[in-house]
Amino acid sequence: MPARSVAELLELAKAKPGSVSWGSWGTSSSSNFYIEWLKNAANIVFMNVPYKSATQAVQAAVSGEIQVAIYAVGLGMPMVKAGKLRALAVTSAQRSVFAPELPSFKESSIDVSIQAWWGWFAPAATPKEIVQRLNGDIARLYADTAFREKYGPGLGFELIGPALRSPEEFAAYLVTERAMYARLVKLAGVKPQ
Repeated sequence: MPARSVAELLELAKAKPGSVSWGSWGTSSSSNFYIEWLKNAANIVFMNVPYKSATQAVQAAVSGEIQVAIYAVGLGMPMVKAGKLRALAVTSAQRSVFAPELPSFKESSIDVSIQAWWGWFAPAATPKEIVQRLNGDIARLYADTAFREKYGPGLGFELIGPALRSPEEFAAYLVTERAMYARLVKLAGVKPQ
């Protein structure tokens, strides 16, 4: 893959529609949503090569079987540092702590900002005081530098974003995320099953 930036990747894909192979891991996966959104946003065509898992897609990229794959930045950077992969950008709205030298898609003039996240949830009937206490405890834990350094990079995740929001802000974030994914599902042509 000769591209060294997202702009070069898009130029290559536009020059030879369907010639750039992109590994995904299922039609309902975030990897497929990235492909569909980027295809739509940049008006280009990639050749989607489906795999059973993200790991298989990345292994295919390392071996040269495909040209592009999306993978968790914290898990992928060791392969980049070992010279097995070339990182072009991160898909989140901001740069990653794992690779601050990499631009975000947004910085690369692509209006795509999708970031995988994990949230803490409690049953709907949980009293508000308990939810607030749990939120405070979790926020304090995530604010602890030693905790973030021990568990974030080791798992390949950045402990930021919605995890540090109030329950109300997180609920509003979920509404926004659901609307975004509804658009992506429609773009990707995923049929409800």
